[in-house]
Amino acid sequence: MYRIGLEEQSGTFFGVVVDKRDSVIFKTSGRNVEEVIKKISVTVQGSPESVDYIGISTDAINRAFSNLTIFPPIALIRIGASNNNFSYKSENYNFRSRKEPVIHTFFVRGMINLTGEDDIPLDISKVRDICEFLNDNKKIKAIGILGLFSNFFPRHEERVARELRKICKRKVPICLSSDISHRSLVYREGFLVSNLKLLSRISPHLIRLSDKIRPYIGNADIFLLKFDGSLIPSKLAVNYPVLLRDATQVSKIVGATTSTKIKNIYMLTQVYSKVGAMSTNESRPIVKRVWDSLRIESDSFTYSVSRLLNDNSSGIYAMLENIHKNGKSTIIMDKRLLGRFPKVERLGIFPMQLDGYLGALGAATAPIRSTTDFLGSIQFQGRKEVLERVKNVAEEKIVEKGASVSSIKVVQVDEIPVSYLPWDTLRIRITLEGKPGKT
Repeated sequence: MYRIGLEEQSGTFFGVVVDKRDSVIFKTSGRNVEEVIKKISVTVQGSPESVDYIGISTDAINRAFSNLTIFPPIALIRIGASNNNFSYKSENYNFRSRKEPVIHTFFVRGMINLTGEDDIPLDISKVRDICEFLNDNKKIKAIGILGLFSNFFPRHEERVARELRKICKRKVPICLSSDISHRSLVYREGFLVSNLKLLSRISPHLIRLSDKIRPYIGNADIFLLKFDGSLIPSKLAVNYPVLLRDATQVSKIVGATTSTKIKNIYMLTQVYSKVGAMSTNESRPIVKRVWDSLRIESDSFTYSVSRLLNDNSSGIYAMLENIHKNGKSTIIMDKRLLGRFPKVERLGIFPMQLDGYLGALGAATAPIRSTTDFLGSIQFQGRKEVLERVKNVAEEKIVEKGASVSSIKVVQVDEIPVSYLPWDTLRIRITLEGKPGKT
């Protein structure tokens, strides 16, 4: 059985075929995805049944972000006890010279408290009024739904989405903040709005990409690489393209980790006209803002895994010497940079060709990762029983995202006592990883 990896960089496609041992048995490139996937199909003897799945990393969202100047109107539905619970203001996420989209904001009264009970029933009549507005305003291209504690209890968001799909006379993409795993309401709100802005430009590209690949892989699943180094099913990625930001940078880290079997890597590579440094620590599900001395974006798209450095050798040497002294990371440098920095060889540099083939390898070998927030009481049940229940819920979610049950493992568990809730309540955040399984 084989896995296929694709890397899209500025319209050029790199493809690899990987066996069960993560070894590359074939690689190719081309100007379009059909050319690459046809060559790969010959390698796997034209048998779609021999393909486990295909992983893709794409820079389409980065290119769209660079080129977008006008955004279509979008709608944002907030659910809570009061509209004062929400703080998003478009001017805080400005695009400087770019024209902000028209954001139609609606408030629906409904409240789930931190014990999981309905404090305030969902005002479903208001949802129906919103549907009437959406039916009359055909320029609105995407809808976002944001619940106050939906990271723990998403049922109000899900109910509103069901009602919209049932009543709305036209198909409009609907995105839920509960699909973005983060405890901060401000983060989920900003991220959701950023996603809605991109949907009309990126989703058609992702759909076309899948449609062109599908005839050559039969029923094998298609996944896309996210900014945290994990895979997301293509059907879900179409609705959440913002999660694919900087995927082509991350894919090289994942590919380097796969090919060298080294977990802690600090990579020095060419990022446009500057030297960029990134590490495996930054490809975990931790979102970082980029402070680039040449260009600082203040909008909600500044999520990146690469830290751009000024092209001065003294600063780069100092950084690498510090990493070398620390001894906790292996330094990998793009072979194309070795001629520019010959003195760094004494630091034990691991030279590697950081090209699109390495990125395709990363897309083919990346895991599926899922993080679940949970509130549980240990007063009436033991801590072990509560953690087991949380793990079961998390496993159901990651299996829904395409992970094979036998490969699932716990990556991280955070337990935080919630002192303002009764019954010795714990806030538990659990992260699982698993390999994609063939469905």
